[in-house]
Amino acid sequence: MITKTYISENGPFKNIGYQQYTEDGREMSHASIGTRLTRYAGGWIPTMTVGGVGTRPQYRRQGCVRAMLEDMLPRAREYGWYVSILHPFSFSYYRKFGYERVADTVITDMPMSALDFLPRYPDLVPLDEAARPEDILDVFEAFSVPRNLTFKRESVGSFKKDKCVTYLYYNDAGKCEGYVITQIDNYYDNINRMISVNLIVHEIVYLNKDALMHLLSFLRMYEGELKTVHFRDIGMTPEVDLCFKHFMDTRYDIHPDIMARILDTEAMLRANAYPTERGHFTLRVEDNLETVRGTYRVEFENGTCEVETLSDTAKADLTVGPTALAKFMYGTDAFTAETAAYLDGVKIEGSVTDFFRAFPKRINGLYEHF
Repeated sequence: MITKTYISENGPFKNIGYQQYTEDGREMSHASIGTRLTRYAGGWIPTMTVGGVGTRPQYRRQGCVRAMLEDMLPRAREYGWYVSILHPFSFSYYRKFGYERVADTVITDMPMSALDFLPRYPDLVPLDEAARPEDILDVFEAFSVPRNLTFKRESVGSFKKDKCVTYLYYNDAGKCEGYVITQIDNYYDNINRMISVNLIVHEIVYLNKDALMHLLSFLRMYEGELKTVHFRDIGMTPEVDLCFKHFMDTRYDIHPDIMARILDTEAMLRANAYPTERGHFTLRVEDNLETVRGTYRVEFENGTCEVETLSDTAKADLTVGPTALAKFMYGTDAFTAETAAYLDGVKIEGSVTDFFRAFPKRINGLYEHF
């Protein structure tokens, strides 16, 4: 097996094309390793993204993907990665490498009539007609703060999608506080007319309830033309679901989606946003990666922390493996000592109240597929 990597610059970071060949030059497998800034606890962290993974059928089950991951994961400090994320083709497969599910895609369909509790609101501004199109960058930046995994966006072009229209919401004071990206799903009936069926909502972004209600009210402007509304993902926008009123004809399809693998425990501990009230915990991580395993004493107060690395023999309040570590650090649930004990590799020997105060349930997800 011959491995070739192709490295390109991505601003201060690097993207890596990974390919494996037989001795006589036939491609066996490939993958794309990217570096992106993703949200974590309100800040941005450098993240290794894994995409485009594939192995030709005749070369499968020969360890091609394993070889790639075992080569790239230990390079966390070299490339500055804190964590790795991917869309898995198999959860059980990637779990063998320390990845764990941290976010779901929630597809939601409803009849247009399910929005009848809202007034109609027409006064959104198409992005291409906005006097200040760069407003959308500020809105997305603020919207992303409480939503782990969100990719950082730095150009207005990233809000333009093929066959879609992006609309901005401005409040009465003229401040942009939200946007929605829509697409009309239609087809030609082969006789003499276009049949419009579905309104697809690709993204809905808001800074407060008032903005969200105006965006949802705008969707009612499609009444009479479209029969149903299709939200491509409300997993990262649970506030949207809180606003719905009719559910008998509403369908939710939950698709387990993003997996994460912690690559630098100390960096993630320091990147976390901590409570104001003082607390402390000692965490032991058992892992085959040098940058992940270890015993860490954390003291926190007023949103910041001090991290001390202890000896391997030091007593720990909580011992975890890499999969539980990912779920805890990303706050996939409101864990307690009782519920955490159900996860593989978790051992509790002291008080974990402060640990779970430091890592509460958080919103995870992103609109992009990478």
